[in-house]
Amino acid sequence: MKHLTLLFVVGGITLLVATNAPADDIEPLKSALTFHASFDGKTEADFAKGDPKLYTVLATKPEVKTQEGLPESVENVAHESGGGKFGDFLQFKTNKNGKIFFKARDNFHYSEKDWEGSFSVWMRTTPDEDIPTGYTDPIQITPRSALDACFFCEFGIEEPRPFRLGVFPDKAAWNPDNIPGKDFPLTSRPLISVVDPPFSRDRWTHVAFTFRGFNKDDTNAVTRIFVDGIPRGDLMNWKQQFTWDLEEAQIRLGVKFVGGMDEISCFKRALTIDEVKTLFELEKGVTGILGK
Repeated sequence: MKHLTLLFVVGGITLLVATNAPADDIEPLKSALTFHASFDGKTEADFAKGDPKLYTVLATKPEVKTQEGLPESVENVAHESGGGKFGDFLQFKTNKNGKIFFKARDNFHYSEKDWEGSFSVWMRTTPDEDIPTGYTDPIQITPRSALDACFFCEFGIEEPRPFRLGVFPDKAAWNPDNIPGKDFPLTSRPLISVVDPPFSRDRWTHVAFTFRGFNKDDTNAVTRIFVDGIPRGDLMNWKQQFTWDLEEAQIRLGVKFVGGMDEISCFKRALTIDEVKTLFELEKGVTGILGK
């Protein structure tokens, strides 16, 4: 039995939590898994409750046109052999890599009532040096836009570049007057900012988030972000109403992002602190718990 003692801050209060969960108990992770893309040998997912294929948007006018897999040109984004956190990975070479996505339906669990889930990814970048000026979202999960029923990871425009998790409910709920987003101070937006995020092109950084209590008629929803297996912030006291058209919902990768990305995984429930720690420490990644 592995004993863990975790230190984290919630609402300015430092909490010390001792846990007794076995670090090698991976069966609960496996049973909660809905999607996993290791990018080893292929761009399609290793495991998917929905469509496993990766897509690229080629055009949006006069109508949306997509193709399976990455664009033929590897100038902006490439499927790299070796060098990932575990095996192969995606390398976003410029911030003009277009729209690349997996379909979210059944892969990223959704419920119209009392919704919960988790997401995990490994990234490698030195944001202040590698990513050009402007917002960048390595991850967006939404049927619409970043400010409308969307989970997103972002590197902000300040210096040094901050790392945040955005958890924006339906725009009609949080911004009914359609005020420009820039006119909302950061403290009035549903964001979690990570202090001193440890990103570097010389190492892989694990990012995960969990959420629960969404799509309920109250403000008790909780979202938590983890970096390298450690809780780094919570978001509470928001009514998190996400109305999704599942035919349009996407797991978008590398929006104006420059860097590496590996091991994308989705789970149908909010993982515990112990489970996220176990996820971070897996010697062979999530691919290992699939027996591949």
